[in-house]
Amino acid sequence: MAARVTRRAAFGGGAALLLASCGGGDPPPSGGAQPGSGAGLLGSLLALERAVIAAYGAAAKGVMLLNALDLETELLDFVVDRNPRKQGRFLPGSGLRIRPPEDLLTEMPDDVLLLAWNVADEVIEQQSGYRRRGGSLIVPLPELRVVEP
Repeated sequence: MAARVTRRAAFGGGAALLLASCGGGDPPPSGGAQPGSGAGLLGSLLALERAVIAAYGAAAKGVMLLNALDLETELLDFVVDRNPRKQGRFLPGSGLRIRPPEDLLTEMPDDVLLLAWNVADEVIEQQSGYRRRGGSLIVPLPELRVVEP
């Protein structure tokens, strides 16, 4: 077992601990994203698209995913969440203001990264209007998939 600790700017300067069973070798580089891994594929997908990309879901699991995969939050243009108590606040570590989901229809981002993958089917159904107008949803887990319009 090997370990690597890296400092992160998110959450006011925390630390990320990466543990890896590497057969005695070193753990993967900071962020853990390896070429060909889901993390590398997701980052590449978002970077290649580089149109307007929003995120759906301001839950802690989504913030942790962004940090664990070392995805640059500059790739995201805005974030939405259904919870009115989160709207108007900021997504930790990104500085992005949390907006209502209706903004997906007014802004029509090209893609939406679903940070609430545990309720993917529910969100996909709720966002049928966005998808009918040509938007797609990127579901990062449990397996990376893109839900086309």
